[in-house]
Amino acid sequence: MSIFKGPTGGSFKDPNEQSRYIETLHTEMESLNKSRHYKEGLKCCDKALELNPHDAVAWRYKGLMQRNMGEMKNGTFREGQVRGDKEKALTYWSNALDDAWCLYHYGSTLWELNRIKESIPYLRKSLENPPNQTMRGRVSEQLSFYEDLVRPGKIG
Repeated sequence: MSIFKGPTGGSFKDPNEQSRYIETLHTEMESLNKSRHYKEGLKCCDKALELNPHDAVAWRYKGLMQRNMGEMKNGTFREGQVRGDKEKALTYWSNALDDAWCLYHYGSTLWELNRIKESIPYLRKSLENPPNQTMRGRVSEQLSFYEDLVRPGKIG
């Protein structure tokens, strides 16, 4: 019988138990991200990634929280600040570029870093298997805008 690493250094004897624990961590990540508790959220992501280094949801939230943490100062949201945290977020999302949301956030963050032409292929790829219609609409609109900007004569 296989033994799976547990949350406190113990172990899971059943892979379903480990899966349920990871799902609980995903819920916690979402909650911590929404409540802007990014440092705690990053620790939660690390727990999930320790159990499954290929966990796209954990990589997605780790990137989001890293990017968002860089935009916070003294509890106040600062849009578009802290290039280093955005670059770091890109490295997290690059671990799960088979996930539509990671592709979307990767492309959008490249845009925020003024890497406009580089962002477009990632946004296009995120449309191949979007998880829902809301994402499809958001990305399609954003992509159309970006593609219009890079037409000859618009930007360099």
